[in-house]
Amino acid sequence: MGMIVQPLIGRLSDGRGASGGFFFCRRFGRRRPFLALAGVALLLAQLMVGNSADLGHLLGDGLHDDLRIRAVLIFTLGFWMLDASNNAIWVVSKSLTADVVPEAQWPEAFSVSTAATGLGLALGYLLGGVHWAARMPGLKTTACNDAGGCADLRFAFLLACCACVLANLCTLVVAKETIQEACENGSGGPGDVHTPLIEGERSCLSVLKVVAQKQALCCTYMVTLLAWLGWISLQMYQTEFVAKEVFGGSPDPRAPSNKEYVDGVQAASRALVVNAVLMTATTYLIPSAIHVMGKARLWCAATLLTSLLMASTLLIRKNHAKLGASFWLAMLGPAYGVQQTIPFIVVSEEAPKDLLGELNGYLNVSLCIPQLLVSLFGGSLSAAAGSDTILFGMGAILDLVAAAVCVTYLR
Repeated sequence: MGMIVQPLIGRLSDGRGASGGFFFCRRFGRRRPFLALAGVALLLAQLMVGNSADLGHLLGDGLHDDLRIRAVLIFTLGFWMLDASNNAIWVVSKSLTADVVPEAQWPEAFSVSTAATGLGLALGYLLGGVHWAARMPGLKTTACNDAGGCADLRFAFLLACCACVLANLCTLVVAKETIQEACENGSGGPGDVHTPLIEGERSCLSVLKVVAQKQALCCTYMVTLLAWLGWISLQMYQTEFVAKEVFGGSPDPRAPSNKEYVDGVQAASRALVVNAVLMTATTYLIPSAIHVMGKARLWCAATLLTSLLMASTLLIRKNHAKLGASFWLAMLGPAYGVQQTIPFIVVSEEAPKDLLGELNGYLNVSLCIPQLLVSLFGGSLSAAAGSDTILFGMGAILDLVAAAVCVTYLR
């Protein structure tokens, strides 16, 4: 979904068109209307996912049905909306940051943005580890009780809704766009040094020609694509790897080793909280690190660290190193913080202002392609090899290639 939504929303939010884009651009700015609409869609999606069991029961699902088909459909639709609205917010917020912050302060601005992401991850992991229904019995309903953690999930999504509303309101109020110039010229202001490279009608082909002319943009997209093949594997299989291959557990509740599996999941969750905290702390050091090392060397170093950590899973699995697995998960945080920051700085610096939203959208496509590939083939590869380390090993090799591309072509 992100492969369609993100470039499209980015293109529309650039405000280009026969009359300067949408009619409300002149009043509200070219980015903020899309941020507001995406925020409303995200709020509705969270309410649908969190209350899917009750909504399904309201529409006719039986309490003892083996498959609550209406709840499944509502959950699926809600999750689709959640993905699409998240993608839209991601692209628009990054583009808005580059619009309203002076170029000299972009490293600090994007670092703070990544730090906010890390804080959200830490809070999300903490929320998921608490049995809220035991503390607040009122969360339980006839259709949504303790089974499968339904009531806990509902409460987590309610808190997420509150955070979504507050964050969007703050952004919409605080972010001040230069509306007149942005809507008429598709730029940040009359003194913008980023001269538009496309005159007249803008097509996908003409945008790709702009990308091809910019070595830094091509390099950024390629490094992101290669690096995220490893990151997606980590995000999808890291907890399962710790629970099954390090702790030796089984996900089957009837299996004797299920306790080890639960212990492994809990250990991974605790390590991921530390991961998010370290990611948040590290991002505040990124501007200083860029000043000392430069963007290319910093990104290369973080990618090499990721490669080393992914390769270390072979030793962790062989020795069933439980403490080593927790340390491994935690240390991925700083590298992830760099990976979430540097590409957006480069795109903001290199993209013409009238293409910034669309090129940020294409950057996120570089994340979506690995997600699609790992989703389609990752499970089969892991099953054939009998271990998730096959994916981590491939990710380690691809990260080495990404680091070489980064240090060679990114200036």
